[in-house]
Amino acid sequence: MLVACSPYSQTAYEQPAEASKIVLRLGHFDDIKSVAFSPDGKTALSGDSWGTLKWWDLSTWRVIKSLDAHTYPVYSIAFSPEGKTALSGSWDHTTRVWNLESGE
Repeated sequence: MLVACSPYSQTAYEQPAEASKIVLRLGHFDDIKSVAFSPDGKTALSGDSWGTLKWWDLSTWRVIKSLDAHTYPVYSIAFSPEGKTALSGSWDHTTRVWNLESGE
């Protein structure tokens, strides 16, 4: 079962148990607006209402990097095929390409 929720909220969104056995708790301060999984399935990116992106190591459930990405909510995230860069899109009318290793 995939569960995405904020530690500051009692709200959780669930998919049927057959969809996944992953439990994911995202440590954002506000609503999570988007999530993307890397091509190899080892990491994930999540974006929130404050414009923050978090890059997660799914084997340890820890944040690899937290990026102040946008000035408004992040509504779209995509990994590149090799998983080393990502694209984020926001309500602030910007898209950004990220080098995940450097955070730039």
